[in-house]
Amino acid sequence: MPKFNRMKRGQRGPAQRGSALMLFSVLLPAITLIVGLAVDLTIQYIVQAQLQLATDGAARGAMRLLGTGANATEIATEYMAANMPAGFWFNTAITPTITLSTTSTTETINVSATSTVPLFLGRLLGYGATKVGAFSTETAYNLAPCVLGYPSGTAPAKTSAPSMRALRSLRSGRISFFRMERSAPGTVTSVP
Repeated sequence: MPKFNRMKRGQRGPAQRGSALMLFSVLLPAITLIVGLAVDLTIQYIVQAQLQLATDGAARGAMRLLGTGANATEIATEYMAANMPAGFWFNTAITPTITLSTTSTTETINVSATSTVPLFLGRLLGYGATKVGAFSTETAYNLAPCVLGYPSGTAPAKTSAPSMRALRSLRSGRISFFRMERSAPGTVTSVP
């Protein structure tokens, strides 16, 4: 009969010793690349989202003050500086571009901006930084005032006797036509 080599609980055979260390040393470079890529992409996403908020605020702020005679480009630049501070998540070199175009019916403000974001894993691979960008547009429509014309040529006065009587009779007729009653908790029934 063959003799089996029985091991006690917690003992390992000679082939299993150090396998966790070997597996960790093989997977460490892959884990480092994945974590580094996740950090770089997260920082890029955060800076791009803040840059988009800053361009939206700059376009809306400039559009809001457009009719006041203020310089729209200067206002948009101030809004950009207030909403996207220098050094936000290590970003540098924010370059906004602001254009104002006016037609007979619309006024449009376009705000675009780019920012340079440093890479942490990218430095090891030869890429020091990357650029992220955002674009925003606000449009105001210049509506011409319209003139209402009546078939008779003149509108009736609001306080004229026939129109006030018609309003009173209409109001009183509607109120007396329906009587509201509660039939069950939470329901309302109309009774003629």
